[in-house]
Amino acid sequence: MKSKLLLLFAFVLGACQPVADAAPTHTVKLVAPNKRDAVAYDVALAHTPAKRSRGLMYRREMPAAQGMLFIWPRQDNVKMWMKNTLIPLDVFFIRDRKIVAVERNMRPHDLTPRGPGTPVDMVLELNAGQAEQYGIGRGWTVQILGDVPKAK
Repeated sequence: MKSKLLLLFAFVLGACQPVADAAPTHTVKLVAPNKRDAVAYDVALAHTPAKRSRGLMYRREMPAAQGMLFIWPRQDNVKMWMKNTLIPLDVFFIRDRKIVAVERNMRPHDLTPRGPGTPVDMVLELNAGQAEQYGIGRGWTVQILGDVPKAK
């Protein structure tokens, strides 16, 4: 019985900690339609079902120049919500390396599914306020620097 309780405690404790692979591994550069304005972020990739499911859950903070890039193997009508997400986020829906929709300032723990209503193949999550601060919106191009693993 004691070993079962220890195992349960370890599982619960692990669920409340940021995962090590949520550390940034790539740089994403967002380029405005005018081709002059751009901003870059260091991102962790969520390219597997497990990583997409976990996302930024349980993170208490995130540096301003960091985020998470979710990648799907094919375009789909993706919806995002903020279950167990502790920080407000701007969420950018991307199709063919172009931002097609933005959900600004999504609130922590909000279970309302949000999405563009059109298929996308990537979603970028950044700290809330980035869209407003830099004017990031529809039509901006997304460049991923470095080799990107195939989404599963």
